[in-house]
Amino acid sequence: MNGMAVPMLVLDAPGGGGKVPNRADLHRHLDREHVVLADLRGDLIDYPRPRERTGRVPYTTSTSRTSPPTDDREGSL
Repeated sequence: MNGMAVPMLVLDAPGGGGKVPNRADLHRHLDREHVVLADLRGDLIDYPRPRERTGRVPYTTSTSRTSPPTDDREGSL
């Protein structure tokens, strides 16, 4: 298989650094807060890692799907 058919994951470097391939040989440091990797020129890029999210949305009354009782717009239920 030629190289054009193999997908490559890239990171968009902060501060206008462009796209950097996310390859194991370019990783220099990895922890919970950030990852340091080298671009193809050898420059080091400090990339902040996103915080973990639970995917839960807190329920509030504003997210209710019910209409107010005084809603007399056309098409309201």
